[in-house]
Amino acid sequence: MREVRLRYTEPLLREAVRHFVLRALARQFGVTFFLVLGGLVVGLAWLLHRGEPAWTVGFLVAVLLFGVLSVASVYVAHRRNTIGRFRRMRSPDATLAYDEENLSFASDLGSSTVPWSAVSEVWKHDRFWLLLFSPSQFVTLPLDDLDQAARDFIARKLDRRGASFEAGRWSGEAHAFFAGFLASSCGLGGGSMPSSSPVRYRGR
Repeated sequence: MREVRLRYTEPLLREAVRHFVLRALARQFGVTFFLVLGGLVVGLAWLLHRGEPAWTVGFLVAVLLFGVLSVASVYVAHRRNTIGRFRRMRSPDATLAYDEENLSFASDLGSSTVPWSAVSEVWKHDRFWLLLFSPSQFVTLPLDDLDQAARDFIARKLDRRGASFEAGRWSGEAHAFFAGFLASSCGLGGGSMPSSSPVRYRGR
């Protein structure tokens, strides 16, 4: 069984969570959702500047808050779960082990082994890969710790198992814009993160 030592940091994990949430929401609602939120912010500023009636402004504020809080609730839940697990780790390191049949994750929190078929999708980012097991569960693989041979092996195994690979569909500038909107509009600070859990562990 091949083994790779993975090292996580909070900035990396927070970035992974932002990437996951933005892409998951864009897939579910379309990029239009974020464009509408941005348009509401612009519209609200315009109404305030013109001194429009309070009920008009209040309605727009209510719609905007609903959209922002919907995004914020998803982000906060994933961030709390991921960062919480990371902070409970005595060491920021984890071990990825894999062979032809399974892949395993282990840290001082515990260990977990799953077959390659459990991975349904891979979302690629310049700094990490997200291995998705369900629409809400994923594991982050820092690319700095994966040499080309490891990446090729993982890609080959998942491709054979029918997992879909998706590179980022947005440009870096677009992703940065919407990530900034998420952080500023929702009052959420940025940073980054191992998955919606460093991984799903069986406790030791």
